[in-house]
Amino acid sequence: MLVNDLMRKPTSLNEQQLEMLCLLKVPIPAEDYDEVKRMVVKSLARNIDSGTGNVMEEIEWITEIHEFWNRENAASRYVNTGIY
Repeated sequence: MLVNDLMRKPTSLNEQQLEMLCLLKVPIPAEDYDEVKRMVVKSLARNIDSGTGNVMEEIEWITEIHEFWNRENAASRYVNTGIY
């Protein structure tokens, strides 16, 4: 079955996933399959790690903004009272 044949059928797989299925339609030795599987898992894990790092950076940035706003809000309470 070709990629085009697979793509005509309703599926939740993307084009890359369909191409991988086509590559693996012919049985391969278990050792080769295990190696391909390890490589795919390693790649996915690397993507997850980099995505997690970005989220953590955003959380730190948001926390800093909230702390700044809290300090500014606390200081502005005294501006109109003549204490500052």
